[in-house]
Amino acid sequence: MVLRAIRELRANDYVCLVDAHGIAHPRRFGLACYVGLALDRPTIGVAKSLLYGQVERGRVVDKEGRILAELVKTSGGKTIYVSVGHKISLKDAALIVKHCMGSGGPVPIRLAHDEVTKRKWQLKNSNQAS
Repeated sequence: MVLRAIRELRANDYVCLVDAHGIAHPRRFGLACYVGLALDRPTIGVAKSLLYGQVERGRVVDKEGRILAELVKTSGGKTIYVSVGHKISLKDAALIVKHCMGSGGPVPIRLAHDEVTKRKWQLKNSNQAS
């Protein structure tokens, strides 16, 4: 479903923000990695909670000390976890997410969430009407 929705976009050049982890995942291959690999596009994982690793100096690291994600603060003071999905550096991923930041987090993530919520509501109402 996710891949089909992205493929239907009319954009040619884009970076995909995924509301999920990238390499900051116990298998070092979260949904953001899968989406990026399947689309062969730069992809960034943006998550609201820590799934794997530990926080050290504003970053998430694994047991061997490898950097998995960068912590980014929203304007409301909440922490989000930005990790590489595919074809992008962590530095660039964090810069892009910071550039997209709105009042509650990255605007593209919020807009996608709002659209899904609207469509679920429409679907639920159309099923109840029949």
